[in-house]
Amino acid sequence: MIGYLAYVVLFAIGTLPIVVVTSFLSHADDRGAFRDLPRRAMVFVGSCIALAAALVLMGLYVG
Repeated sequence: MIGYLAYVVLFAIGTLPIVVVTSFLSHADDRGAFRDLPRRAMVFVGSCIALAAALVLMGLYVG
């Protein structure tokens, strides 16, 4: 059985291409895109955590 750490690693691997592509598509220069990567990754991961928490809470209390 896969441990929780493996799921975190798989999520990080899936997050990386999404964040990199959106960062490079939204900036005209590569330097700005590289500078913006950590913030974009934190926002993406934080949003995913908030969505997962909302779904779990709705499943517990609504369903």
